[in-house]
Amino acid sequence: MTSSGLDMSNRVFLGESDLPDVEIPWRIQSEVARVIRGLPETVRLVTIALFAQGHILLRGLPGVAKTTLLRALSKTIGGGFSRISGTPDLMPTEFLFSMWPTLEGIDGTLPPKAIKVGELAYHLGPLLMHGESLAIVLLDEINRIQSKTQSAFLEIMQERGITFGTQRLRIPHALFVATRNPLETEETFELPEAQRDRFMFEGNVLKPDEDVRRELMTNPLFQDVDELINQVNQVIGLDELYAIRRRIQENILISQELARYIIDLSEATWHPGDFVTIPEMEGKELDDMVRAGLSPRAEIVLAQAGRVVAWMNGRAYVTPSDIQEIFLDAASHRFFLSRLSMRRRTDLAREILAGILKKVPAPREANGKIG
Repeated sequence: MTSSGLDMSNRVFLGESDLPDVEIPWRIQSEVARVIRGLPETVRLVTIALFAQGHILLRGLPGVAKTTLLRALSKTIGGGFSRISGTPDLMPTEFLFSMWPTLEGIDGTLPPKAIKVGELAYHLGPLLMHGESLAIVLLDEINRIQSKTQSAFLEIMQERGITFGTQRLRIPHALFVATRNPLETEETFELPEAQRDRFMFEGNVLKPDEDVRRELMTNPLFQDVDELINQVNQVIGLDELYAIRRRIQENILISQELARYIIDLSEATWHPGDFVTIPEMEGKELDDMVRAGLSPRAEIVLAQAGRVVAWMNGRAYVTPSDIQEIFLDAASHRFFLSRLSMRRRTDLAREILAGILKKVPAPREANGKIG
């Protein structure tokens, strides 16, 4: 028992448990940084989602290297990359499969990227063509596709596979990333609350600063994206990624005190007027605007991602600072406000959550340990 009253007797410390090599995520980020400039926070957030086996919404303008980042990341883990462009007329069959009575050639063989189930043949689309070797899926501008198509995509994301008759096609390793253009207003279909909750994070991709943009224009290295991606080295394989994910969740400790802290943060989102002051808005008015605070699923996500952050920070136990690092990105799209446009709602949600983070007491840390 420490001087603060926190029980440390069951805590596991780095070096006493079977933890993966902490250099792996840093090597992955270093490889991605060879081709991506000015987005270290985004690279780190996507890396956390990768090892936490979550999915991520990226909010940002077109042309800020989101696709290049994800192509580079897929190469570091030795898997396939698929990109689907969101348009209002996109149908599920365009990224899943097309079905034909027969696709067999004269010699009785199927063409590439097709599977046969009974008397039907399925020509696999970009979401399924890589099979179990698929590493990264990018759905660009998810808010431009219709609700039915969004639901089909998110169902595959949730189940990590699809069934053809009696045959199951799995994509167990894939990280799904959907982007949202905050300026796009015409022909858009915003994700309902329940759909947004399926993503572990929603992160903002900001425009790089002037020095970075000057380098992108003047350095010949950045003129050929394909050549740029070819320079990225593989760090681990998909099977190793799967094993690392399991070991992190099994070996990184979350204390009872830290779990209580996560619950306190979650509970505060249901009555933020007790914690946060917004100009020209009374506390009761702010509470009335809240349609729903964080759910138990959000608390579990914070714990899962917090373990990954702790591992990346070289510890076998989670501290409040680990939770604080990811709180806004894990909570803002799960904190539901009414009477506002999507853009204003997102900004206000992050403002309120930042205020909660400042006011809710955290367990004390001393020399990097809770206590």
